[in-house]
Amino acid sequence: MRLRAAALAALALCVAVLAGCGSGGSGPKGLPGGASVVPKSAPAFISITTDRSSTQWQQALALVKRFPGGSKALAQAKGKDVLSAIGPELDVAVLDLKSSGSDVVLLTQPRDSAKLNSAVSSDTVHTVVDGWTVYANHQSTLKKFEAERSSGSLSDDKAFQDAYANLPSEAIAKAFFSGSVIQQRLQQSLAQTSLPLMSPISNQSSKLESLSAALVPEQTGVKLHVNANGSLPGSPSTFTPGLPAELPSGALLYVSFSNLESSLRSALQKASQLYPQLDAARAQLETLGGFSVDKNLLPLFGGEGAVAVYPGQKLPTLDVVFKISDEAEANKVIAGVAKLAQLSKKVKVTTAKGVTQFQVSKTTTISVAVLNGMLIVTNQASSLAGISGLTQMLADDPEYKQAVEGSGLPAHTSGFVYVNTPQAVKYQLISSAHQLHQRVNPTVLAQVSHLQGALMYVDKHGGNYEFTGFLGIK
Repeated sequence: MRLRAAALAALALCVAVLAGCGSGGSGPKGLPGGASVVPKSAPAFISITTDRSSTQWQQALALVKRFPGGSKALAQAKGKDVLSAIGPELDVAVLDLKSSGSDVVLLTQPRDSAKLNSAVSSDTVHTVVDGWTVYANHQSTLKKFEAERSSGSLSDDKAFQDAYANLPSEAIAKAFFSGSVIQQRLQQSLAQTSLPLMSPISNQSSKLESLSAALVPEQTGVKLHVNANGSLPGSPSTFTPGLPAELPSGALLYVSFSNLESSLRSALQKASQLYPQLDAARAQLETLGGFSVDKNLLPLFGGEGAVAVYPGQKLPTLDVVFKISDEAEANKVIAGVAKLAQLSKKVKVTTAKGVTQFQVSKTTTISVAVLNGMLIVTNQASSLAGISGLTQMLADDPEYKQAVEGSGLPAHTSGFVYVNTPQAVKYQLISSAHQLHQRVNPTVLAQVSHLQGALMYVDKHGGNYEFTGFLGIK
């Protein structure tokens, strides 16, 4: 087994049993000890503490035992007794993101060096640096590790220090990614494409100092914290989500956002600057459609919006919904868009009982309607009946309520994504099995049934974006 496989196995084992946390093995300023020997130039670093006496370790084990076979897996891991050979901290350092994983090292201060060395492949090489055993696939990787240490250690890097300082101390695992390296590679990638409107962090005026993450086991599930640190652009508006109380229960996926109008206006402005001929084309379309993009269309997207996905017979039902204040204005725009679509002679347009349908192919029809102060676009007209005659709302779904509570979703947010994890995974497994004329493994379904809803929301503080996620486990 190569080190890459060994590394993945070690990480998978640690994450699978949510292996430890606490302050064991911490270095100066509360940083992981391994960071003091890792080169300052390392673009990525992951630290996992393995203090098996900690409260978090016990909580992690309790979560694993809730799954069928969880106790057996833990017993097997204990029988191999590999974890007992690993030191109080296990780290993974990436020396170069361009190396496709070959420049990766594992570090620990083994409790039992002989036992740990016997557990890794015979072709894995290692060396000892300041009391830390460093494992790699190739001797050249260890030489590179040693050579790059002359520039200083990662623990002395301010971006690394700040990133770890903003992560919860009770995490099982923490990760750091160099913002300057990510931003540079992103700018290089976009420079090779024709996507000048993409990615705010590729903007020369913005600065991404780091991406950092932490995983924390809790009594009802696992919480994930992800921070994008720096001077990042954008001022996302906050809002109080109301659409979950106006849309049907049973959503597999729900994306909540607000003020899409601002982003659309900015994108159109940039597009006009790059392609001046677009203004004339837009003016022509406005004349033919009888509505203004600036005055009639874009304001429809200024309030709360959502994308909701529900299970369907052949394809999932996709609803795109916007809260609107002027239904007459929305109907005017729909009529104008219908007029433009009819001019193409490739789209069949029909309107009945307040619903306008655009048949773009034999199998695809888009339905648009204004209902209860909402502009709704869906690929299943039957979805509109469920919304107009709402009996059970998404806000009352047990999975949704549990995810909201577990994540700590604030009353005012800049947006969030919710997934009904057990139902979404089950739906995908059954759909895939049906296409392949197979049956879903009942063991897999049993494992999935112990998952609950997942939710991640975003907030911005200064130039930093903070993402908080939660996955329930029962």
